Amino acid sequence: ELSRRPGLTVLASCGAGESAYEIQESRHGAFTDGLLKSFATEGIPGEFSDSQLQSIIKTVKATTEGRQTPVVVIRPGK
Repeated sequence: ELSRRPGLTVLASCGAGESAYEIQESRHGAFTDGLLKSFATEGIPGEFSDSQLQSIIKTVKATTEGRQTPVVVIRPGK
C-alpha cells in the first residue's frame, strides 16, 4: 500500500469514513481553506512544523464542527 512506503508524507483532507466539506464563502474545501489561511498568516513554509499542521487540523475541525479531521501520515525514509 502506498501509505506504507518509507519517505512518504500524506496530507489527507479527512479521515476514513468522513467527508470533505466546502466552505461556501471561499469556494474551497475546508482543508484547502485552512492551508491558505495558515499561509496568509505564517507564510508559505519550505517545511510544515508540527505546530503548524496541528493548528491547521484544529482550524478545520472547528470550521466543520468536528465533522472533518485532516490526517497527516509521515513515514521516515530508510
